[in-house]
Amino acid sequence: MHSFIKAAKLILEEKGNPMSASDITKEAIKRELIKTKGKTPQRTMGARIYTDIKRKGDNSLFYKVKKGEFGLRKWREKENKFADFSFKNAALKVLKETNKPLNFHEITKIALKKGYLKTAGKTPERSMGAQLYTDIKTNGNKSLFIQLGKNRFGLRAWNIDVIEDEILKKEKEEAKEVLMSRRRSIVGDPINFEGLIFGPLNESGLIFLFSKIHKKLGMIIEAIQPSFPDAK
Repeated sequence: MHSFIKAAKLILEEKGNPMSASDITKEAIKRELIKTKGKTPQRTMGARIYTDIKRKGDNSLFYKVKKGEFGLRKWREKENKFADFSFKNAALKVLKETNKPLNFHEITKIALKKGYLKTAGKTPERSMGAQLYTDIKTNGNKSLFIQLGKNRFGLRAWNIDVIEDEILKKEKEEAKEVLMSRRRSIVGDPINFEGLIFGPLNESGLIFLFSKIHKKLGMIIEAIQPSFPDAK
């Protein structure tokens, strides 16, 4: 037989993840690691582990994950070892080194290449963007980051001239985009189909094209009207 503390250590090591005092106790009793005549052994288990943490502090084998749930302290130390590889820390390093605004795709690519970021996720760039957005929204002016245009980020600590230049650049890009949108054609790609040179981009053009091919589709038109549905 083992003590409650030894039994808890053995079970947590084998399971490899945090467990509630109740689950630890059930497993210990099932495997006959502990023997107790008490009516509430799970409370005893929780109390023993909690007391061990309170008395020994950082020297305890355990740490409290949340109320009634415990893990092994060596797991937490391992987690802390890789704390520097967080998305925000990686972004901070990349932006400090490049000293210029970057979008979250560029930040992630550089961070992964230089080993600043450790992640098993399939879409790390999305996680990077989400964490930076959230940090700025949550912390406001206290955030280390600042958003400069769509999907582009910089550091709040940068010289104001750098930030102003980026804002002016973004305003010019947006103005150019508006101008280009005004110049865009009202027709689509060339199709040269049934007398229609370009593909339709609006409702009227689509109805015109439909009228050209409805027979081939085996459809008979009863009526065309301005309101929904356009054709019966």
